[in-house]
Amino acid sequence: MIKMYDFKLQYNSISEEIDNALQSVLDESAFSSGKYVEKFENEFSNYIGTNFCAAVNNGTSALHVALLALGIKDDDEVLVPTFSFFATCESVSMTGATPIFCDSDYDNFNIDYDDLEKKITNKTKAIICVHLFGQSCDMNRLKSICKKNNLYLIEDAAQAHGAKYFDKKIGNFGDLACFSFYPTKNLGSYGEGGAVTTNNEKLHKKIMMLRNHGSNLQYQNDIIGYNYRMTGFQGSILSVKLKYLDKWNDIRAKNAKTYNIELEDNDNVSLPLSLDENYHVYHQYVIKVKNRDKLKDYLHKHNIQSGIYYPKPCHMQKPYKNIKVDSPISEKLSKEVLALPIAEHLSEHDVKNICNIINQFYKK
Repeated sequence: MIKMYDFKLQYNSISEEIDNALQSVLDESAFSSGKYVEKFENEFSNYIGTNFCAAVNNGTSALHVALLALGIKDDDEVLVPTFSFFATCESVSMTGATPIFCDSDYDNFNIDYDDLEKKITNKTKAIICVHLFGQSCDMNRLKSICKKNNLYLIEDAAQAHGAKYFDKKIGNFGDLACFSFYPTKNLGSYGEGGAVTTNNEKLHKKIMMLRNHGSNLQYQNDIIGYNYRMTGFQGSILSVKLKYLDKWNDIRAKNAKTYNIELEDNDNVSLPLSLDENYHVYHQYVIKVKNRDKLKDYLHKHNIQSGIYYPKPCHMQKPYKNIKVDSPISEKLSKEVLALPIAEHLSEHDVKNICNIINQFYKK
């Protein structure tokens, strides 16, 4: 079986470093927050190029505290793409604010900027842009929109570790940027993890309090906060894996290039667009096909895993089903998208084999 992910193979390739890192946490009993989380925060902020990084327990918590730090509250509106993982809109609802769903660009999957601008009202306080599947949004345009309308900009970079926009790393453009370190991510923990990066010291200090019961000093609580702390184990693991992130991303890019070459003559397959100004890290390699479900079944019969991201736009999920939303592109994408294996465990032979099976399917 050619898998979407092979966590065991990845672990085996760096097992000695991982085991030593975990043993260090055990030896020093640095289990919750502590020196190994701080070490990772410093390393990750240096990697992204920001002044500050606050590690949290998962990507959803990162979005939640980012919104709270900006003062998002009841009766506020936050613009979000509907073609995204549910946490993007869910985090807005967690604050009491209302997510306003925007359609997506059919070619690059990111938020539709024209649709977004049409939906700005006097209640709009922020935009969450999602760098979907590992490709940057148009940050110059988004920053211009935010400046014009006095809005905050939050980057949902959960799928874009190491991605770049004009040679500058994602996570360094918005007022705040939120990352997830779920195991399937390009930089994944062995469980859960997240982080918020920023260059704003005031926002950083607020987030550090929000993640720790509203406290900066033990037993002194200045605001209502949450238990969103990262564990020492995850911090130590992420420090090890961060050293390999660029290498793994380059392998993903190489695999994507092989896909593009092998599938370019298949008129039944629409290949993912990679914009010239971006360094795409291919969290997912997503094609568009008309008979998606049949192709997925055919791949499975030939021992090839694939994934659907996402089978239902957020506005069609049960909590939001009574909201009237016009997002025809997102709804179309949900019926056509199929993610193929792309991660660093794949060889060129694996990718070519997958392409041969896809091409064979359309010759039947």
